[in-house]
Amino acid sequence: MPINERVDQIDSRPGIPLPLQDLAYDGKVEAMINAGRWIVRCPDDPKGIHCAEVEFGQVSFTCPGCYPDMLSVKHKKRDDDFYDIVQDVDKRVKAKDEAKKDGREYVIIFPDNASEIMDALRQRPAVAMNWLPGETTEFLQEENAAHAVSDTKPDVSIIEGMVD
Repeated sequence: MPINERVDQIDSRPGIPLPLQDLAYDGKVEAMINAGRWIVRCPDDPKGIHCAEVEFGQVSFTCPGCYPDMLSVKHKKRDDDFYDIVQDVDKRVKAKDEAKKDGREYVIIFPDNASEIMDALRQRPAVAMNWLPGETTEFLQEENAAHAVSDTKPDVSIIEGMVD
């Protein structure tokens, strides 16, 4: 699907303006890379503000903007009387079940050539590690060449696609 518009909004970290979410179809959303992170945009957000970082290979997405309990945490007391902050699994499962019931849990589609895409992006500074569905690895390599990014000098702060 072509991306025909962009929004001015950029999420809280550096990166590129994200496209409007016209990438949802049949209960699926396509992942993209923004500032070295795999992200997914919420197709139910008309303003294009809700997006979330996902892990490569993650199967499904439930928008934490639409279902805030997806981010629920609780305090767990330790033996030394200090507390750890841990996921509130019960609230998260309930939110996920509610989203599924509402038809708003989406299967995440990652590109088949994700490793090739990451190889091209690893040569860039983290802020410039951006990829949108539909962009080819050839296009990314042309961008690298146009900006004098060398594949012989990779950004050593990048390990397995994660930014330090």
